[in-house]
Amino acid sequence: MALFNLAFARQQGGSFILRIEDTDRARFNETSEQQLYDTLGWLGLTRDEGPDVGGPYAPYRQSERLETYRPYVDKLVEDGHAYYCWCSTERLTAMRERQQKLKLPTGYDRLCVGKTQEERAQLEGYNETPVVRMLVPDDAPTTFEDVIRGTVSAPRPDDRVILKADGFPTYHMAVVVDDHEMGITHVVRGEEWISSTPKHVLLYQWLGLQAPKFAHMPLLRNQNKSKISKRKNPEARLTWFKEQGYLPEAVVNFLGLLAYPPAKGESGEDVEKFTVEEFSRDFARSKVNTVGPIFDLKKLEWLNGAWIRGLELEDFTSRLLPYLQADGVLGDNPSPGELARLKSVAELIQTRIALLTEASAMVRPFYTQDAALPIDDDARRAQGQRGRGARRRDRRARGPAGTGRCAFAGEPRRQRVARRADRGDAARGDRRGPGHQAQAGLRPPSYRGVGERGSARRSSSRWRSSGSPRRWHGCVRCARRWPERRFGVAGDDG
Repeated sequence: MALFNLAFARQQGGSFILRIEDTDRARFNETSEQQLYDTLGWLGLTRDEGPDVGGPYAPYRQSERLETYRPYVDKLVEDGHAYYCWCSTERLTAMRERQQKLKLPTGYDRLCVGKTQEERAQLEGYNETPVVRMLVPDDAPTTFEDVIRGTVSAPRPDDRVILKADGFPTYHMAVVVDDHEMGITHVVRGEEWISSTPKHVLLYQWLGLQAPKFAHMPLLRNQNKSKISKRKNPEARLTWFKEQGYLPEAVVNFLGLLAYPPAKGESGEDVEKFTVEEFSRDFARSKVNTVGPIFDLKKLEWLNGAWIRGLELEDFTSRLLPYLQADGVLGDNPSPGELARLKSVAELIQTRIALLTEASAMVRPFYTQDAALPIDDDARRAQGQRGRGARRRDRRARGPAGTGRCAFAGEPRRQRVARRADRGDAARGDRRGPGHQAQAGLRPPSYRGVGERGSARRSSSRWRSSGSPRRWHGCVRCARRWPERRFGVAGDDG
């Protein structure tokens, strides 16, 4: 909702306002407000007015505006549009259970209507501290105009509480007063509030206030088309995306695509990748989809990968750092050498990950001592099952006896190819004729780590030494130092 509010405000040259509606004290959580600030800041949705930035209509917390609401409530009571109710919680509970048992419409039975406090005290279920309820007429309007949906019908409202016993207004009363006091012209909220809108329209009419325009956005759905629940779906909590390694640009981009068609490119193709500014520039409420969109995490992961690949190397490296530190790959204060190596390794993996959290498994081997490198059992078995030719190559790779040096390291590739071609031609009697160039049987290094099960064997030009004759040749020792050979990065000592 915040994205579409912001887009419309920017497109119309208006203001995007954040108001904390904290009148439900039973569900109040002190940390929720800060989480809201952090989430909006991470997503890059900048507000023009709010509790933390101020504005001409401060305060922006409803709990700090209690004196503002009372005169409006008193006016409704004086005009006969509201009344005091002294019914206890126990009586209201028993009333609803009886209505449900008899399959009657649920709602307040108006026991307190037209009674004074003394008269009501003589009856059962009395509570000394009253609430204030709306007195909804039988002919109350049940339709209203929606900017997105057109004419909308809703159920007839009942006598809802507008002022609670603790002196706090309910949502229905507070938003009507605040929207008027703050000059709100457009209200954008979820479609679950459609049934409450006739109550709000009535309050505007009774108070003689100009109602804003309403727009109700569709609710997000799971793959099975069920409603996304905060209890069952972790993705209902926006901070979850940051924890999983999604980029804020990708999350905002994805949310925009859920209820709005992508723009068209010069050739008529869909442009699915866009920024908040680009989304706001051509935003039109008439294009908003009213059908509940399906929340497809696979589509989001693909979009996140596209955003990752489009980052500058310096930016990508800096975004990786917090996740690597959280996973223990790097310490809290990495050395300049470690940071230089990270930049080199980041260039290698940038096209291979879709989430920032996937980087730790790929980067870890480059910050691990040889003896501490984990080798999966499958990799050990595969090592023991290799043929005699592979073992001969390993012996040659160990170099002259006692040196512990790789015989291939530092040898130009063209010399190895020529030497192997000569040896192969001699063994075959040069049956393939002159001018044949032998193919080097070399493997690119695994970007998932030496000895790790599932290590990739794909060849990629990003792993090859551009402008250099050297190429990795299968030696574990040289694989550990591959970024140093490829990029000239400092060794383990930093």
